[in-house]
Amino acid sequence: MRYHVIAKHSAEQPLRCSECEYTTAIKNRLETHVLHKHTSKKPLNCSECEYSCVTKANLQTHVLHKHTAEKPRSCSECEYSCVTKGQLDSHFFHKHSSTKPRRCSHCEFSCVTASQMESHVFHKHTSEKPLKCSECEYSCVAKSRMLSHILCKHSMEKPNRCSQCEYTCVNRSDLKRHLISKHSLVKPFSCSECKYTCVSKRSLIRHSQVKHSGEQESSLPIV
Repeated sequence: MRYHVIAKHSAEQPLRCSECEYTTAIKNRLETHVLHKHTSKKPLNCSECEYSCVTKANLQTHVLHKHTAEKPRSCSECEYSCVTKGQLDSHFFHKHSSTKPRRCSHCEFSCVTASQMESHVFHKHTSEKPLKCSECEYSCVAKSRMLSHILCKHSMEKPNRCSQCEYTCVNRSDLKRHLISKHSLVKPFSCSECKYTCVSKRSLIRHSQVKHSGEQESSLPIV
């Protein structure tokens, strides 16, 4: 409790990072910040793969998620299973909770968590786009989006390579989507009108619109 009060509610932040404007009241938080943000050294290595990281907590989380076949915690509402209680609580909260207590003051959007609301307001109701790309006219509000734009549009390097074919990409999320759509034998989504199966909900919705609603494919929105 004392640690929480100092970290969260203390107006005094006496410790300052020498590399940026970050300040904190907790010494080990400053050390963790420096390790994460200002050093390329990652001293902790996974014994199962090439993953490396800064903290023991990161390594433990990696091992639990990537190298633990057993998923002892199961959702009571669906077939979802996971490793940690935190994952299960988060899943249940986002997938099976009908309550969305947070409502946007600018529109009808509602959500579960404060971070979701902050992201919504930031991206939907902030007209100012302070971050400008140095290579083109693109601008945005989030640093992560700018980095993604630069990597996708202005970087020749595509470090993520598919192990099944010659496909390469910038982001791991793109590689994951590629693996699921092109190389996965499991197709969990099934059409209720015919024998069509696919790997994503988006593909199933598009199939239903094209094949079973009489709409023209060219007029369909991308969902």
